Amino acid sequence: MHRRSLLSILLLFSVSVASTIANPVIASDDAAGAHKQRVFAFLTNINDETRMEFQKAWHIADGGVGKMEGVVLLFLMRDGSIQARSLGQTNEHKQFTFAWHPGIVAVLHTHPNSSNPQPAGEDMKIADKFGIPVCTITIRGLFVYDPATRRTTKLHDGLNWLTPSRPNSIAAER
Repeated sequence: MHRRSLLSILLLFSVSVASTIANPVIASDDAAGAHKQRVFAFLTNINDETRMEFQKAWHIADGGVGKMEGVVLLFLMRDGSIQARSLGQTNEHKQFTFAWHPGIVAVLHTHPNSSNPQPAGEDMKIADKFGIPVCTITIRGLFVYDPATRRTTKLHDGLNWLTPSRPNSIAAER
């Protein structure tokens, strides 16, 4: 099942993700609320560099019609900024495995157009286990499951997460 696949993403610790990004911070539990607010703000106003990473993941997923899963990790950096990194393509169908790094403050991944666009099942279990938001980027929008509130929020409608940021009425309603 597709959603079960995300569990394997976060539980396999075979490769070092830290090498893909310079100097990520190890996120502390005591600052989790501040990190979460920063992640929501970051995802509400997506910059060009991040949008390019999302586009890479969306391309891997063939615009939501392919069998490959696209994944983007958000890292908290030492200067307090957040950086997004697409993890590229593997030969895995509807799943993606990578090593966990404690500097990860959110995981975004694609959902097929034929599936529920919101994080569900295993996505939510991963978010709850690691205490980080898990997001889906889909043809129907960008959705974020927040383990602190146990609620899913739609931050962007349709493919707006692929276009330059502009005032977002959906995010403003949060």
